[in-house]
Amino acid sequence: MEDYLIESVTAFSELNSGATYLVLFHVDKQPPHLGIIHQNEYFSLRYDKLQMGIDPQTILKTVETKKIPTLLFEVKLESAEAIQDIFKAYQSIEKISCLFPIREFFYPDFYEDIQLVFDLLDKLKADQRIIATYSLNLNLISNQYKLKKYSVQDVQKEIKRLQE
Repeated sequence: MEDYLIESVTAFSELNSGATYLVLFHVDKQPPHLGIIHQNEYFSLRYDKLQMGIDPQTILKTVETKKIPTLLFEVKLESAEAIQDIFKAYQSIEKISCLFPIREFFYPDFYEDIQLVFDLLDKLKADQRIIATYSLNLNLISNQYKLKKYSVQDVQKEIKRLQE
């Protein structure tokens, strides 16, 4: 499978407290884990629990300490969906992934078409909603990063592995 090219990546310095970020952790692995920072709160559906309203500085400190290769996409919102309500609806990761509440947050009316993070990034790009892309703990070549492609089956295998 070919790589997914992410361009115009710059080194991360600090969060804009009013911004919304799509966060990809462990981008050196397939699949990466996804989270979202919105209005200075972190949200994520993990294999073992739901994370809601966490201080993003705590998450970023872990990324730095553990040297987790991470990408942050600052995203322009079209509307302000109630992120807490969306995430609360996902109490289990059974037959879904960390992408599900995130895709619903960004595209409440069209999320079924988004099966992988590549689909979400393509749609955000096409809609000109990506403001900037930042990296943490990555060695970039020409301000680009090649994310390894994976399948829905790869996501389900990884979730199953983590649960065991």
